[in-house]
Parts: sequence; C-alpha cells; structure tokens
Amino acid sequence: MMPSTNLFKKILVLLTLSALTFGVIGITPTQAAPANSPAGLGPADWAQIKSMLPPSQEAYLKASNTGGNDNFGWSVAISGDTVVVGAPYESSNATGVNGDETNELALESGAVYVFTRSGTTWSQQAYLKASNTAANSNFGYSVAISGDTVVVGAPLEDSNATGVNGAQTNNLASASGAVYVFTRSGTNWSQQAYLKASNTDAGDRFGWLVTIDGDTVVVGAPHENSNATAVNGNQADNSAGDSGAAYVFTRSGTNWSQQAYLKASNTGAGDEFGIAVAISGDTVVVGASIEDSNATGVNGDETNNLEAQSGAAYVFTRSAITWSQQAYLKASNTDGFDQFGNAVAISGDTVVVGALEESSNATGVNGDETNHSSGASGAAYVFTRSGTIWNQQAYLKASNTDASDNFGWSVTIAGDTALVAARFESSNATGVNGNQGDDSAGHSGAVYVFTRSGTTWSQQAYVKASNTGAIDGFGWSVAISGDTALMGAYREDSNATGVNGNQADNSANSAGAAYVFAAVAPNTPTPTSTVTVTETVTPTSTSTVTATETVAPTSTSTFTQTHTPTVTETDTQTSTVTATKTNTVTPTPSPTWTMTRTPTRTVTRTPTKTATVSSAPVKVTLNQAAGQTDPTSTRLLRFTVAFSEAVTGFTASDVKLTLSETCAPSVAITGSGKIYSISLTNMTIECTATVSIPAGKVNSVSRPAITNAASTSTDNSQQFLYDVKIYYSPAASDGWLLESTSTSGVGGSMNSTATTMSIGDDVSNREYRIMSRFNSTADSVPASAVIAAINYRITPSGITGVNPLNTHGALMTELNAPNFGNSSALELIDFQSAPDQKVCNFEKTLLVDNAYRCVFFNAAISLFPKSGVIDLRSRFANSDTNNTADLLNIYSGNYAFKYGRPQLFVSYYFLP
Repeated sequence: MMPSTNLFKKILVLLTLSALTFGVIGITPTQAAPANSPAGLGPADWAQIKSMLPPSQEAYLKASNTGGNDNFGWSVAISGDTVVVGAPYESSNATGVNGDETNELALESGAVYVFTRSGTTWSQQAYLKASNTAANSNFGYSVAISGDTVVVGAPLEDSNATGVNGAQTNNLASASGAVYVFTRSGTNWSQQAYLKASNTDAGDRFGWLVTIDGDTVVVGAPHENSNATAVNGNQADNSAGDSGAAYVFTRSGTNWSQQAYLKASNTGAGDEFGIAVAISGDTVVVGASIEDSNATGVNGDETNNLEAQSGAAYVFTRSAITWSQQAYLKASNTDGFDQFGNAVAISGDTVVVGALEESSNATGVNGDETNHSSGASGAAYVFTRSGTIWNQQAYLKASNTDASDNFGWSVTIAGDTALVAARFESSNATGVNGNQGDDSAGHSGAVYVFTRSGTTWSQQAYVKASNTGAIDGFGWSVAISGDTALMGAYREDSNATGVNGNQADNSANSAGAAYVFAAVAPNTPTPTSTVTVTETVTPTSTSTVTATETVAPTSTSTFTQTHTPTVTETDTQTSTVTATKTNTVTPTPSPTWTMTRTPTRTVTRTPTKTATVSSAPVKVTLNQAAGQTDPTSTRLLRFTVAFSEAVTGFTASDVKLTLSETCAPSVAITGSGKIYSISLTNMTIECTATVSIPAGKVNSVSRPAITNAASTSTDNSQQFLYDVKIYYSPAASDGWLLESTSTSGVGGSMNSTATTMSIGDDVSNREYRIMSRFNSTADSVPASAVIAAINYRITPSGITGVNPLNTHGALMTELNAPNFGNSSALELIDFQSAPDQKVCNFEKTLLVDNAYRCVFFNAAISLFPKSGVIDLRSRFANSDTNNTADLLNIYSGNYAFKYGRPQLFVSYYFLP
C-alpha cells in the first residue's frame, strides 16, 4: 500500500531532516525532533504514518494467579492505555474487586484482569470477580471496555433475575447468563451494575458476547428462543429455539436501563443471532453465523433457507432512542456452512465480518472467491457505508491460506487498521513477519494485520506469539485501540505470572496468555549536517544549485559543493541562488530493529522451604445408568508422595486440591518418614483431582517428588484413568437412512456422501435415522485395560422445523458389533435391523464445544470391541403426524472440519 503523494513527502521529511533554513552563503538544516507528532506533521498524518509501520511486541501478560486450564486470554479488550483480559475458567470464590485469588473453591467461576500502561510499561491494576461468584458461571467469557468502564459477560450464570440490579442469589434459571458493569475512579474499580435480559430464560447464554461504546452496551444471547423479529418484538413466544437475540442498555449518570431488544428481520430457529456483537456510536452489528439463506451481498433475499449455516450479519442504527435495522449483510460468495457472522467488528462506517469455515484457497485481498478447495480456511469481508448504503469493499484472506485454519475466527478494526485471526493456523514462526511455511506447530494460531489506503486494503503484517506453541490458540481473541493491538492465546501453557515473565516453562497447561503489540516508529536518524554552497556567477545570471547528501543515522557530516565554471567579474551584479537539499537515509526504507532477550532467571530455594509440587492429573471416571443411586461413596483415589528425606508434621491441611468439577472429597494422610499416602474418598463422577503441597508447609531440605500410585484395595472399585482414545466416523461409513413410508418401519432411501445427516421425520412423517461406524483396529484399546466410560458425540449443523429434541422424546443410540447389516457399508437394512442393545440417551444440553453427548450405560460398555468395528444407530423414541419436517441436522464424516464429525471418546484404566 502506498501513501498519497503529499503524505509520502511528509514521511520523507520525517525520516530525514526537517525544513532547511536558506542563506546566500550557507544552508543549515534544523534537527528532526522525534515526538509523538513530529514537527511538520499533523495528528492525522502521524496516525496514518504509524498505521503503515509494522507492530512490535510490547508486553507478555499473564494472570497474577496463573493456574492450569484457567484460559486467560479467552477474551480481550483495550481502550487507550487500559487492557482487559478474561479467564472464564479461573476458579477462586472471591467476589468483587481484588479479592482472595489464591483459592480454587468455585470451579470455573471465572475472573477478569485489568492492566494499565505507563509509557511502555504495563502492570496489573485490578482483579475482577462477579458480585455473585458461583462455580461454572464463566465470568470473563466476554469482555469490553470504553474509557473507564469495563463490561464482563458470564453466559452460564444461573439467576432468574430480569433487567438491572435484580436478585442475584438464586440459581433458578440455569445458564441464563448475566453481564456485569465495572467503573474506575482514579485507579479504583467498583461494580456499577448487574445486567440481565428482560426475558431471562434458562439456557439463553446472555453475555456470550458484549460490546460497549461510551454509555451504550450491547449484549448477545445466541441461544435465546423467541420467534420475534426486528426491534422490541414479542419476547414471550419461545417457539424458535436458539434463534438468538441482542439487548441494548444505556447509562444515564450511573443508572442503566434496557433501551432495545434486537432480533433478526428473518428470525429462524438455530440461527444464533447474537453470537457476535459490535458497536460504534449509533450503529450496532450483530452476527448470526448459523443463518441459512443463499443471498449474497447487501439486502438480498433473506426468506429462503437454501444454504445451511451460511451465516449473516445485521446492521442496526439509532435515531435518538429508536433503533431500526439498516442492512442485512451476506458474503459475496455465500456458501453452506461458511458461518459468515461468527465474528463482527465496526469502526465508524466500516464493518468487518468473519466467516471461519469459508473454503476458498485464495490468498491476500480480493482473490478468487469462487473455488472451494480449501475447507474451513476462512475469510473476512469488509463493508463500508456511504450515507445509509452499504457495499462490500474487500474480501480478505490469509497470506498463507490453509485448510482448517479458521481465518476469520476473530476480527477487530480501528480506523484503517483491521486484525483478522486464524485460531488453528499452524506455523512455528514467532514475532512479526516470520516464516509462514513450516506448519510444525499445529493450531498455534496467527493474527494478520491489514491496512487501508483510500479504498485499497493490503496485508501489513503476519503476527505470531513470542513463544509460539502447538495448540496455544494465539488469536483466539483480538482487540485494537489506536496503534496498540492485543491478542489472546487461551491455551498457552507457561506458569509465569504478571508482565513479561518466563515464557519457557510450560507446566501450567492451558493457563493462557495475552500479548500486547504496538506500532513502533522507525529509528529516525538525527544527523547534524552543514552544507556550504560557494558560487561565483556571471553578471545577471540566475542559477540553481542542488546539494544532495546521503547521511547515515546519527552521523555528523560537512558537505561543501562549489559551482563551476568560475567567472570573475569586476563589477557588482545581482544573482539569485536556490539550494535544495535532499537527505537520503541509509538504510532505507526499513528501520533498524533491536531484539533484547530476557536472561534466564535463577531461583535459589531456602533449605527450610518446599516448593509447590503437583502430580499429573488422575481422573476418576464413574458412570451410572439413569435412576441408579450415585455409586461414588466407596470410590477411592490415592497418591503417593515420596520425599528425599524424612519429614514431620505432614497432615491433610498441607494438601491443596485442584478439582475439575464441583466435588468435595475427604482427604486422609498416612505414612511417615519419606513416604506418605494421600487418599481421596467420595470422589464424584468425572472429577479430576490434582494434589499439591504448598510451599513452606513441610520441613524438607530437598524438593519432594510426587507420583501416582494405584490403590492397594482389592475391591476393584478404583478407576485410575490411563488414557482416552478418540475415534472419528469415516466419511465412507456413516450416513442417513429414511423410512420408506411413515408406517413401514423399513428403510426406503439412504445417503452416505452428504456433509450433514438428519434425525427426526420429514413432511410425510417418515422417520430419519443416522448411522455412525467406528473402527478401533488401527488404534486399539490395550487388552489388559478396563474401559471406564464411552461418550458418543455429534455436532449439530442446524434445525429444520421444530426441534425434535423438544417433541420427539429421547434421542437414543443403539449398538451392533460389528454391523447392523451385512457389511461395513451403509445399507437400507441398517434402518430396521434389531440392535444388540440400546447403549445411551443423548443429553439435550450442548457441551462447551457445541456438541451433544450420549454417555454409554455401564451395561453397554462391555460391548465395545477394544480392537474391531461397531455400528451406532441413533433415532428418536417417537415421531409425529404433523406433516412437517422436524429435523435435528448434524455433521457427518464427510464434513471438512474433523472435529465436527461424529466422535467416540473411550476412556480406560488399569486395575492395581
């Protein structure tokens, strides 16, 4: 991208010397002043120049209480010199501001951290928690900031309050969600408001995304269920499951109130309107990534559902206090399952929309968008407004487009600079503009910086973490303010705390990190030069003298030029001399960059202190059939602690537990000298415990070692998880089966090549069933292992008609080993063949990874072959006779994104 001619001249002035002071005998330039807005440049020019400069990492941020699986960096926001980072799986039971962050008594309650900058130095200013902290609320799942106001979403908060500052203490509406507003006075933060939807309902996930500009907050609730359309419609009719909504709140003084309830103009079940929200002034953008129309561009036909999960975005504007929809945005290359609208951003009259599953193999800006040869590579689309008219301005792709990178997962924009993240990009590069070609760091993530000149966009930088690691998810969240960008990596693993700590120790799995990048001005040379021009001229002549000098940065030089030929005259004449001096800086055009490495820190431990040590997690997986009594009262989990010398005074109070679920085991210590046994009893289902010994609690000279050991009990009730196998249903071996007539009970048609499969019934009341086949032969479960649990997962792609999960009874799965029919291929006989056994019923609540789970009954686990093939057939217990298609659509083994295909999770252990 090239700047305008006038601006280019100003850049040359900036990069060399300021204007010359002329004299007939000598010319002495003034020294360039390195300032935020250098002499000769207005603030707008300087801002544009900085937007063209590559960013440099300014800080590496970690939580003050870094903990494994906290997911610090899941959400980020920035305003000026203040940064906000969410960690929705942090587990302390603190409330309010700067409470006790050291305990883990409220699992996955979530926390938010506020950092501020002085010069280029960052420090943590506040640790924020909800006023009604509770386990599994995910406070910090979304964050936003404007000036001295921070907004935090907790989409799994459970109260049934409505409106502003309602009763927070009950948990009667599970996962209804809440939003918290905090304000700053000086350096002190306090909670100002507790926001709930006007139609609070369980499972709505109000607070999934939040955004703020000044005194206006917008909250997304993608699983809200009303069938209302447009603005302030009827909220009471919940017949459009997961259609989604957005809520606008405004502040007067310190008082907040709801101003508007926003719905799509074409509300549809499963569209998830509100999965992304953004605001700039009086304009709001709302994404609905699962919307299904095949329209393209702006304000197309939104009434059909011919491209499932193509996605859409909606623009709303405010006049006084009245909101209305201004535009309906679609991709220029709309295609099924692209999920256009999964991320949105706005700055003034420019909107950026992400489509993480878009599949063209184009690179850069405005490439060929018509091919579909790079599944889930992702794209971003830029729209601009003139008056009230919106048009697409650019189609953005990564410079290293690759399948499944999910470019467009998160987006942000400020002025003429946009950031687009690819959460699953896999290069092992570090820093800015590194090597994009080595994909040896799978799912490490990357962020791409694009800038605009006039109406032309170009990629300015390719940004990676300073400590790139596989599966870190760098770019999972992005934010920008001015010339400072913020990027989250929620699965980064270092155990550092605070700012610029040690990035190399990866002992805190998925603790998370955030990275601050700033556009840094080049190392502007400040030479001191004297240019002397001596000229003897002919009578009445007019001449121009050009002195050209090349100077190196920080050099001092004297340059003399004499104009020839020399003519001597005896009489006095008048002559005009013009001297123009051009300084060409060497090197050009790139500045010199200096990297300073932080030395390795050496920690000396005092002889009387013992550092915290942790075992690898041991997971107890217990299963029970519906209606059975909880069998966990006799379950035991045991750790052995081996010290390098005898210790005394080691009791249960010295043991710290980190638990993955809400469970409260009893702790007992036995042993003496060097060897102790820690026993945990009354472990709950799927509870993971990590045992550690706090520093200073045990009088030991050396660091103790801690290992896992099987129980010596002989009741065989201990289940020590050794490993988990994950199997995916292959494309050639799954598909849907459709009944021949509504009462036949036999298969009439089938499809094993479609990207999606349907369960439910069609317009003729014929039943759909699905088949998934799993083969453990190539990656078998060890013969001596005991299978502890089996989870079957399917990922929904949308709903047709009424959600059959609500009307058709249990969604059940049946098993045959190896096949329902005669072979491993899909056959019509698979529809009606009798099963070996019913193995599980699907839960009706989506997991965090957007999947439905079916947990095998204990009696069915033994039917799974440790090495071999099984068929799973899923169907609803009931049908209906309403002559409408009511279908749950899910992704099949043909789906391009591997993690959306049917999956089987097999957990196993070895008996002691």
